[in-house]
Amino acid sequence: MKKLNRKQLELNRRKLERDKERVEYIEKIKLVANTLGGPGTFLLIPPVVLDVAYTLRYLVVVTAINHPEYTQRTVTSARNAVKKLMQHQHFAIKVDGKQVALDDFCTAGFTLYQMLAWSKLNDKGDDTAADFEWVIEFIRRLDPVLTDELCSKALKLLHELVNYICSSKNNAEDYFYWFTVQEKPKGKGSQSIIVLDINRRKADTRYFEIDGQRRLAHRVSWATAQHGFVETRIKFSDMGIKNNHPEEQVKIYIQKHALRRLEERIDCIKIEEIHVSIFASFLKPEIIKTTNNRMLVAFQLFNTKVGYLLAEYIDGAVLIHTFLFITNNGTPEGQKLTELTGLGKLDKKYLAIDKLSSFVKSDIGKNEKLKTIFEKAGCSSLLNIEETVERISTKHAECSISELLLRYLKTEDELLEMEDSPEIALLDHTINQSF
Repeated sequence: MKKLNRKQLELNRRKLERDKERVEYIEKIKLVANTLGGPGTFLLIPPVVLDVAYTLRYLVVVTAINHPEYTQRTVTSARNAVKKLMQHQHFAIKVDGKQVALDDFCTAGFTLYQMLAWSKLNDKGDDTAADFEWVIEFIRRLDPVLTDELCSKALKLLHELVNYICSSKNNAEDYFYWFTVQEKPKGKGSQSIIVLDINRRKADTRYFEIDGQRRLAHRVSWATAQHGFVETRIKFSDMGIKNNHPEEQVKIYIQKHALRRLEERIDCIKIEEIHVSIFASFLKPEIIKTTNNRMLVAFQLFNTKVGYLLAEYIDGAVLIHTFLFITNNGTPEGQKLTELTGLGKLDKKYLAIDKLSSFVKSDIGKNEKLKTIFEKAGCSSLLNIEETVERISTKHAECSISELLLRYLKTEDELLEMEDSPEIALLDHTINQSF
């Protein structure tokens, strides 16, 4: 037997890989066709049509076109992460009790969708030529299921998937990452591809003069596959600042001090969840103006207010100085809580009711007297916070908070007297800051 040279061996190896790839792809088409159209749907497709479908097949590829500094290892790692999640049940396409992995749908499913569109163009009803008799049954089975809406749903899930991958890496003090998702025909007579291109960018920074010192601040930003890199702004009218340009928007920055206070007080949530919540809190801001240029911006965690960002309009921008947990002195709710209980700043710190984890799996809401106090103070959102954050919370209360509070407040009778005392109206525009 004649020994093959290295070139012939390599050609044979590549042919075997191509044959294997074709077999695997046809199996995907079979799986998706029979899942969506019912058993036997795949058998309707003539071999010659399958050959064309394979030639024009859809593929999902990961690239880093705009970032030549990325190594092939980084791109491969990203591709593997995408592939793994596309096969995960959480990102599967579900319809009428049927389920198709997103990986199969964005490849074989989209290929079948194009085949279906072609079939409808060649369906001539009773006049259909013998070679196209399979078309009528193929359309009958798949057309009600494999719709534009289902394909749009798949692309939406793909956006959510790559956002999920990037969100754990996004950080205001480092890089923001995102994928652009684009559908492209690879070329005439060749397969189509869905390109997932990796991008990254650092948030802009600038220095502010604060009490005679230069302080570094980061631009409040975020990034998603749908919108790319986004830098948030706020209108003068939203801040309650009167000037000749109420609809003019200004940039928003955050000091490192504020980021540290957020990490310290929102202590059971991952940093990326905190950073996206900073951005989200300015989309439809809830603002309390405290002085001419200072304001409290409600910090929303999954649409639940857990505190305030203390911000100031300074040097043509909004600068976030610090974060106040909702029970902290310096917030309307914190001031009210002090009035109702006599608890000061150090008391709250000792009792650990100035951080979020103390209210996850807490028993405060089960004690009617304490529950009433927190509701009167406007902190009732904390009593239900477990439902909001339990799935992603990294820690929770380790002891009976209500028992500790009751002991600290000495007696239940004294607590009852506090509950029954007349409420003291808060100042509408001025809040004494203490942090």
